[in-house]
Amino acid sequence: MLIAYIFKEFIFPFLLAFMVITLLLALTQIYRFLPNLKAIDSPWRILFTATAYMLPPVWRSITLLCSPLAIYLGISRLSSDSEIISMLTSGASIITVIKAAFLFSLVTGTFLFLQNFYLAPKANVGLTQLKNKLITSSVSLKFENNKINNVFQTNMVFVKGKTDNSLQNLIIANWIDPLSNPIIEAKQGSLMVNKKERLFAITLEKGSLYQLLDRFKTLNLVSFDSLLYQIPLLEIDTTSKNTDARYSSLNDLARYIIHNQEPQNRFLYVYTIFARLTTVLALISLGIFASLLGITNPRMEKNKNKKLLLLIASIWIFFLIYTMIRSYCDSIYETQPPSYYGFLFFISLIPSIGFSVINYLCITRNLSLLQLFKLKKI
Repeated sequence: MLIAYIFKEFIFPFLLAFMVITLLLALTQIYRFLPNLKAIDSPWRILFTATAYMLPPVWRSITLLCSPLAIYLGISRLSSDSEIISMLTSGASIITVIKAAFLFSLVTGTFLFLQNFYLAPKANVGLTQLKNKLITSSVSLKFENNKINNVFQTNMVFVKGKTDNSLQNLIIANWIDPLSNPIIEAKQGSLMVNKKERLFAITLEKGSLYQLLDRFKTLNLVSFDSLLYQIPLLEIDTTSKNTDARYSSLNDLARYIIHNQEPQNRFLYVYTIFARLTTVLALISLGIFASLLGITNPRMEKNKNKKLLLLIASIWIFFLIYTMIRSYCDSIYETQPPSYYGFLFFISLIPSIGFSVINYLCITRNLSLLQLFKLKKI
């Protein structure tokens, strides 16, 4: 019963923080999706569907942030009202508080696990397919004059003049790496969509194609009277062994690891599993640390803000180390490293686990974590 009572203290702050941050990030995601609506003729109601696909990927970070904060706020509230002291004097132990925090972290961690391995991958696939559907159901693009237009996140198109579907004085280049791909200049162009082939095309007239070769040492120039420039749409095939890991569920990743014979691909799928599991374990360890951090003497209210900052710093440290390890794994991806390199992600758990152990020892020895090095009694 005592564990259930403490557990209930975490629910409201978690839901409140989760909804507020979700609302803010939803607005950000909608803003990022606006170019897709601006570029093509589609109803605004599609925003609701797009937002539903955008939220699961961002929920992962929100859950990891809100769960330990909710635990800290809940325990801190009980400490301020002297309820924690009452529990301890009535025979309960610190372990009871830790059990409640662990149970809550287990629930939110299960939610995070489902997001990592099932909801977010399906949402990424759905969002990409929605963009493809919007593109192929449209008959034209709305280009702005004298501006670089981002076309489907793959190409940049500069237009100096336009009338309906006719464009004048165009410059077309690859959006991601313009110098490594041909740059096209044309005096005139017209738009067309091939729905059957799922291709968007621009018919160009009287122009030139420029391409840098030999590591940018040679410029290849080709003039043309007419050119059909096609922009293929991204198609997501979740049955392919070479699928982007963002679109892969746990079942997909396991299947790729078993059947894929390419070492670099095997490492990609293995470290993706380790990375996603690490966030779940981090949520649990940060939750335990937050529960210990929230236990304070009501007479030491001035330390509350410092402890909250310490918790936020711990979460930030995890994300920093986690991001560095992920960047490192991405950088060595093509060198075919062994699969056990995925265990590197567990390094990001060391700070939160270490802080939890130190904080537990401080509490059991009647020391303040913030005053540990001064060795003052609270």
